[in-house]
Amino acid sequence: MTITIGPGITVAAGVAITPTFSIVTDGLVLHYDFSNPASYPGSGTAVTDLSVATNNGTVVNDYSAISYVADGQTSYFNWSTNVGGSGSNSFDGCINTTSTNVYQDFTMVFQPDFTVGGIAGLFGIPGDKSMRFYNATWQAPNPGNGDDWASSPTTFYVNGTASDQAVAGWNVMGGVTTNGAFAGATQLYVGTSGYENRNMQGKIAVVLMYNRTLTAQEQLQNFNYYQSRFGL
Repeated sequence: MTITIGPGITVAAGVAITPTFSIVTDGLVLHYDFSNPASYPGSGTAVTDLSVATNNGTVVNDYSAISYVADGQTSYFNWSTNVGGSGSNSFDGCINTTSTNVYQDFTMVFQPDFTVGGIAGLFGIPGDKSMRFYNATWQAPNPGNGDDWASSPTTFYVNGTASDQAVAGWNVMGGVTTNGAFAGATQLYVGTSGYENRNMQGKIAVVLMYNRTLTAQEQLQNFNYYQSRFGL
């Protein structure tokens, strides 16, 4: 006996079928995975984009703000200090893209450091336009102001559900921008807002950036792909 499960696809009765997942690739213009040697080999400053956009980056670490942690399938960059000051380089700890793209939606895997205060920039573009948290609570401003990713209300997704709140441990988070500052092609800075003392505080393992709006189902698809890897 055979069972048809799709056009031209049949399996024998009793055969277990294991579902497979993949990330959303439609509109993907930047894909960094710091556990994949093809993206980051574990040393040096060059980061290779795994998307077809070839949007490569450079680790900028003027103040030793970030360090790379090799931890098997969950390797990541760790922003351990929010250093800098008046007159210093506002991109003192970031990954700077070398080309310009339109960025409208994102999915990132990161882990907040809830012991620090201030503002943490998950990513930003020139002019201090950024996706950031007021990290006493690690809640994304929604809406924020003209400098925030969400200058009017948007829907953020955290670990597969609609939420503005980052949680302890790993977060698979995404959401579309409502700030017109992101409508044009621009450079991107991962791990900072682009302003003094507003670097990321915590770990970043995966960065996916899109030039279009993802659906709720697509955000869930990205979460499903990463959840077992990050123990969610």
